[in-house]
Amino acid sequence: MNEGRVNGDRQRLPRSVLLILCVSLSAIAAPSVRARSAASPAGGGGLGDWPMFHSAPSRSGVNGTESRINVVTASTLGPKWTFATGGPIYSSPAVSGGVVYFGSDDKKVYAVNANTGTLKWSYATGGLARSPPAVVGDVVYVGSDDNKVYALNASTGTKIWSYTAGGGIELSSPLVALGKVFVGSLDGNVYALDSATGTLAWSANTWAARGSFAISGSTVYVGSDKSTLWAFDANTGVQKWATTVGGRIRNTPSLSGSVAYVGADDGRVYAFNASTGVLKWETPVLGGCAIIRSSPAIYRGKIYVVTGETCPMDGHLYVFDANTGTQICNHELADYATSSVAIANGVALVGSFSHQLIAFDASNCNQLWDSGFTQMQAGIPSSPAISNGVVYVGSLDDSLYSFTPGGTPLSSFINIDDNLYDPSEVIGHDIGTGAQWTNNGANSHNVTDNSGMGLYASGTIASGGTYTFVFVGAGVYKYHCTIHPSMTGTIKAPMILIPTTGSITTVFTIQWATVPPPAGFVYDVQVRRPGSRDFVDWMMGTVLPSATFVADAGKGNYDFKAHLKKSSNGASADYSPFKTITVS
Repeated sequence: MNEGRVNGDRQRLPRSVLLILCVSLSAIAAPSVRARSAASPAGGGGLGDWPMFHSAPSRSGVNGTESRINVVTASTLGPKWTFATGGPIYSSPAVSGGVVYFGSDDKKVYAVNANTGTLKWSYATGGLARSPPAVVGDVVYVGSDDNKVYALNASTGTKIWSYTAGGGIELSSPLVALGKVFVGSLDGNVYALDSATGTLAWSANTWAARGSFAISGSTVYVGSDKSTLWAFDANTGVQKWATTVGGRIRNTPSLSGSVAYVGADDGRVYAFNASTGVLKWETPVLGGCAIIRSSPAIYRGKIYVVTGETCPMDGHLYVFDANTGTQICNHELADYATSSVAIANGVALVGSFSHQLIAFDASNCNQLWDSGFTQMQAGIPSSPAISNGVVYVGSLDDSLYSFTPGGTPLSSFINIDDNLYDPSEVIGHDIGTGAQWTNNGANSHNVTDNSGMGLYASGTIASGGTYTFVFVGAGVYKYHCTIHPSMTGTIKAPMILIPTTGSITTVFTIQWATVPPPAGFVYDVQVRRPGSRDFVDWMMGTVLPSATFVADAGKGNYDFKAHLKKSSNGASADYSPFKTITVS
């Protein structure tokens, strides 16, 4: 499961004070409506759903029926809708039957139309609602920091039953299987409840269990703050085995075949024989002062996790061979991460405390897309859910977001306030993608090109309105608001050089645009060769978006910069920040 970042936190991360309450366990009075019981591990409404944390009872983190999101369309992910709540969202969403279910720190559980983002119902609990819901048939099961597990009618939000534990159900997501609801509590116990009535079937003391259960056959698995992975008979609660690792287990184990995978606060990923608890393999410590709160995803013989690192504050996506634990690839993130990876059709998606949702090619860790640093205004401990061509994820900025392919690829998101653009300078806009401005002010504003090219002019953007423009070529693009001239901003779009290092025989690709320029415009490209202090013309007045280059002045650094220019009047964007290839 997920948890907000630890020491060195740089975000707005409201933290609750978790109270371990010593109270007796009691079930709420018999409900007037009975939940439909589950005779076996079960999911939600239909094909393409993501009805529980990490998709399935095995907690694999994979949607195997997804078709719209793939390694090609992932680069075109764009906002579909946003739903605002009254508090930060740690809860990972569940999607079933065209409805998204999730909790918020405003102490409510929400059901939202998955297509439109409109509210269907909300249910007020007595505490923070960080537990990811699970949907089985017509019932939503969810925990709360008020010590209760709830069963709610999925259509209306009406309470069917609740069960009171001795401590908060913080981040543990209910697992519904074999006619029972399995969940962990901060009181040190894990519980198995009758899914129809909420009565206690069995409980066991494990120390605080912040993660969730996974199930295979008639065995359930859960980790705890005792640095232990436990295996229990799902029907009786009899312990089958327990094995200790080097740090607290605050994520959820994932199961594949005869192996259970789990991460720990010692910065390692472990693989155990699911029948015996015997260690199969473990990784070295990952990253700098790393913890792993990310539940392993399992896809095509590989294991996927992200790290939260504090020296320095950082994070990485890691991919391992599921059989041997050998590292296959990794990719640095912009910040600490505790979100769990969700995978569909070769695309791995995960959230970061950099405020970004990020998409990677699951085969090689190459980044395909990100939502930008400003689309979401706070960290993302919530784990994504992928369902029917849409990705859903919560943010600590109090909102749930949805993204879908087919729109304009966006890489920069700028807020318009009543006296400034925020950020006023974007330093790494991806060429060929859009910048999106959103007017959060009370007054109307606009976005107008400064260069004299007349490249873009938004017209009036009313409060709440948006404007998008795609920058196809490298350059520095300055703009202002004509209604309020003191408001100015800058978009810096660098070139792409592939590869960035090589020999004197290497053929480099120098890319300054993604497509030919608009009619009436050209690109200028300059180079600075080794030993020179000055840039000189290289490709001037071209309509080509890229060209090859072979070192023509020996070994050393070659710097390139480019801009877009209007042919009729010579007006242009400023040259882009230079990018370098090194020839040795």
